[in-house]
Amino acid sequence: MHTVAQFGEDSWLYGRDYYSWALEQSSALRERRFDALDMDHLAEEVEGLAKSERRELGNRLMRVLVHLLECRFQAARRSRSWETTLISQRVQIAALLDDSPSLRSELPESIERAYGLALRLAGKEMGMTREQWERLFPARCPWSPKQILDEDFYPTARK
Repeated sequence: MHTVAQFGEDSWLYGRDYYSWALEQSSALRERRFDALDMDHLAEEVEGLAKSERRELGNRLMRVLVHLLECRFQAARRSRSWETTLISQRVQIAALLDDSPSLRSELPESIERAYGLALRLAGKEMGMTREQWERLFPARCPWSPKQILDEDFYPTARK
């Protein structure tokens, strides 16, 4: 077992009382008491913030892609609810990209990952078996990042 003396009080506090640790670290940063900083855990937390932003982008893209698939393959069931969800998610994605412009460079990869998840979710929401949705849905995302983010874009129904 490690002691407070081995890792410092802040490191020990991180595992015992995260809230208190975070307040202590923010205070030390503001006061420029760099010797009081728990650098390893701070680095972990900052990295976690970046991952959280990327995860939020992926989740919102997945919701948009699910509804775009539903609009394309179940056009007759298109509803205000779908349109509202599409608008809401696209607005939130735009805000996220405005706040973190460097996420734009991750759009192609995020779309690819989100599309793989969206296929399964859309298939389930549409009552399909895996075999059915694998046969019906395109294997790769058929829409460009511009189309996916365009509030006025709705795919043409599949004939």
